[in-house]
Amino acid sequence: SLFPEAKNSSAVGGQNIPQVPLKSGTFQSALSELQTQVVTVLTAGGGGSGFFITDRLLLTNEHVVNGHKTVKIKFHGNRQLAAEVVATDARRDIALLRTEPAGVSGLPLRLDPPQMGDRVFVLGSPLDDALEGTLTSGIVSAIRDYKDEGRYRLNGKFIQSDVTVNHGNSGGPMFDDKGNVIGLTDLGLSGQDGRAIGVNLFI
Repeated sequence: SLFPEAKNSSAVGGQNIPQVPLKSGTFQSALSELQTQVVTVLTAGGGGSGFFITDRLLLTNEHVVNGHKTVKIKFHGNRQLAAEVVATDARRDIALLRTEPAGVSGLPLRLDPPQMGDRVFVLGSPLDDALEGTLTSGIVSAIRDYKDEGRYRLNGKFIQSDVTVNHGNSGGPMFDDKGNVIGLTDLGLSGQDGRAIGVNLFI
């Protein structure tokens, strides 16, 4: 795993990354700052979302960058940077990217799990980068073990939520009601007719 449990720091891709202090205010008061650190990840074959955990380092899904050594990231407001894929965990569907100094602090990572019924928020770029910075909200529906032997071959513990996500949200952050990252958008399940059913999974 890219993130072993740690109180003050996390070992990420062979680097020790200090944890950004947790926020204690309201999500609304933190929103403008959060938006500056949530990005669109652009590849030749499509894209997704991502977010900075410290200056130069950001997280997204492995399936967003699969097969690419370099990608582009686009900030809210059209600024772009090149990013190198420096570590991946395909089974957990996480990838670590590195850019040149971006002038950001990184988002705070809350390591203790949320509770069923907690309100949560998701920022990302659903469908394509024209909809970057889209905010949706919902609740934690469950914390569950989930195994998928299909396209993504996922296996592990996930946050289940009814918060609305679409293709393009993959790799973006899920926040608690104070603006701390508690999860990473991974997969939206659909019914037999292919329609979204409000059952979405977050790492």
